[in-house]
Amino acid sequence: MGAMVRVEALRTGTSFFKENTMKGYSKKRIHLALAIGVIIAAASAGNVATAQTPPSGLMLGVNVHPVFGGLRVQYTLPGYSASGLFLPGDVFTRGSDGLSIFPLATMSDIEHYKGRVGPGRVGIIEFFRPNVGTLYYWVSFTPVGGTNAYHAAEFTSETTKPGAKAAFEASAAKSQK
Repeated sequence: MGAMVRVEALRTGTSFFKENTMKGYSKKRIHLALAIGVIIAAASAGNVATAQTPPSGLMLGVNVHPVFGGLRVQYTLPGYSASGLFLPGDVFTRGSDGLSIFPLATMSDIEHYKGRVGPGRVGIIEFFRPNVGTLYYWVSFTPVGGTNAYHAAEFTSETTKPGAKAAFEASAAKSQK
């Protein structure tokens, strides 16, 4: 019973110093437990997703890691157009700059691809969504910030702007010739 009261005090952030519910626990121990809970909560809040500008200066707004077949999305960064369009578990497989097809299997592959598309141009990302299949999104990079500007990706789905799949397939046909 005492442990449940202590856990409840930590969970709700309140403490009850009534003799009948806190028998055997001193106020000092309760304050220590609450302080530890506050420190743990503050440390956890520091683990919020933050953006780090990649070498290319072109930000996709997603955190990915290599897996067999591509780069799996772990999470999207708030404030980027990728948020809400890509889901954890989506796998980037290939990209197109309109002329060539690029595999997206490693972090250096995606950096190379972003460099080929570059700011002010339009590219296409092919990705696999579990239980849905292969999808295509348009991508362009627009400048953000002042003197040390980086470029943030603007993704557009085929629902909003049709033709990404057809353009990707046309690029694939050109690059095979």
